[in-house]
Amino acid sequence: MTWELSRFHQAVILARAYWLTGDTIYRQDLIDQWLDWVENNPCPYGINWTSSMEVSIRAVNLILSLLIIADKDKSISSIPRTLFNNIFEHGKYIIRNLEIGSKNGRIVAGNHLISNYSALTCIGLIFPDTSSAGDWLRIGMRGLNIEIERQVLPDGLHYESSIHYHKFVLENLLITGVLAEKCKIKLPLNYKTSVSRMCDAVVVLTRPDGQLPMIGDSDGGRLAVLSGYYLNRPDDNRDILALGAFLLDREDLRRLSKDNLGELFWLIGSGSFSTFLQASSMPSFSEYQNYKDAGLCVLRNNERKDFILFRTAWPKGECPTGHRHNDLLSIEIWLNGNPITVD
Repeated sequence: MTWELSRFHQAVILARAYWLTGDTIYRQDLIDQWLDWVENNPCPYGINWTSSMEVSIRAVNLILSLLIIADKDKSISSIPRTLFNNIFEHGKYIIRNLEIGSKNGRIVAGNHLISNYSALTCIGLIFPDTSSAGDWLRIGMRGLNIEIERQVLPDGLHYESSIHYHKFVLENLLITGVLAEKCKIKLPLNYKTSVSRMCDAVVVLTRPDGQLPMIGDSDGGRLAVLSGYYLNRPDDNRDILALGAFLLDREDLRRLSKDNLGELFWLIGSGSFSTFLQASSMPSFSEYQNYKDAGLCVLRNNERKDFILFRTAWPKGECPTGHRHNDLLSIEIWLNGNPITVD
């Protein structure tokens, strides 16, 4: 609970309330909460400065809240200098505490490091005229490209054997990628190719009830909840697919996410949103998918709402195992939209 509060998802809620109503009480409440947090959590002391991933998530949410305020005010002159300094403290902490380990002489990295690089990139994108932030942007983008090569399997699934963390990593890559392109930073082809495959996996692995199967650990954590917080439903993946539709310019993802555009609106701003057009035809996805690298096999019939998943193997190589469950040969079967076996 302590960490969740200090991830500052509420900053985005207050910024959205201010944008929608124009009532400055919401903007001031955001500022007051943030100033109070800075006073009571001096960098780098206390529980809220012990995990670079927590620092990264907080930095991204604070940055997104600033972007929403700037979209409303056409400036951020109302934000005290102390708070900008605080964001730089986040960047300094992250760059000095990247979450990289080693085992048997090999680098070990996972979703935490992805979040570190995403936050550094976001800080660099928002403050491009400062030398440190410029370095963080280059390090962040280069790090993301390296980790995409390491962590995203050729079949598009994340190598930590957890579908929840697959979605969390995808969220990091999508939010960072959308902000980068909005700032005229061209993403490498491999970045978009891997993100596209990851989006495909979310579509194929989504069960008839809208949820993802429980393969590996899941703590429900998010990088940012832009379409709500208390109303956010973990069983709806279409909001994240809208980000993929925009970043990748994919008509099929546009169609799937046409009723879930809240995340996209708050991320790209009101000026760019009008250019996001909906597709006219229903997308078609494969009814059989064998993820050989990740060790998952899916059979589905969308019309009848049938869904069968087999856990066949684990990824090979030096993959982190901390989020892996002892779930080999587990089976999940849905027929006519109803669960028959959930192993």
